[in-house]
Amino acid sequence: MNPANLMPLGMGQLPIRDVTGFVGDPRQYRYNASDGLFTREDGRPITNSKQPFLIIPLAFRLFHAETLFQRDNSRWLELMFINQLGNISHLMFHQHSVENFLRAQIVLTYDGYDACDVAWTITPTEKTRIVGKTTQKYYLLEFAHEALDEKTRIFHETIRGDHQFYRAYTLNLEGVTEIASKNWHGLKDTPIGRSVIGSRDMKALPAAVAPMPQAVPVETAIPKKN
Repeated sequence: MNPANLMPLGMGQLPIRDVTGFVGDPRQYRYNASDGLFTREDGRPITNSKQPFLIIPLAFRLFHAETLFQRDNSRWLELMFINQLGNISHLMFHQHSVENFLRAQIVLTYDGYDACDVAWTITPTEKTRIVGKTTQKYYLLEFAHEALDEKTRIFHETIRGDHQFYRAYTLNLEGVTEIASKNWHGLKDTPIGRSVIGSRDMKALPAAVAPMPQAVPVETAIPKKN
């Protein structure tokens, strides 16, 4: 498989094959925060370390989970997009990268747009922390956005009319509070507004050094559906 074909569809591009996806089970992409790169479902890298990753979201979901992937009381963001093979695909991240995303969203909210109205360039940015006598390196995600051209906007609107976007594994979790979403099957569209971005609803960061982010692990058990 040519790794380039697994990159997300870019501005003005069309997929090389028809758009396909299993309902509730999109193709999985993961972010490795230890190495600053994006991988496919089997862990093989798609990008180099610190290489930007451009995503044009078909749908997004922001939620708080009491426990998910061995992380407690964290906010998570899910994005659905198309890769160059035409696969409906899914990426999620949490904690401090979510906060960075919300800060980048502020300008969009002021202008009356949401996360699905733009193309997002997601860039792993190197950080360090000192643990004892050891300096540890990790990568947080930074976000920038640009308006879609008309060809790209129309194509994505067409795809939204033909498919349902959600991931059954995360949609059926217990202990979840929905915060915001757009085009997510089974959820009412709720914009990211001031009450979400504002400090009064932001989880307070601990006074001590925050824990180093970890890659989202492969899930080991499928929760029961309601």
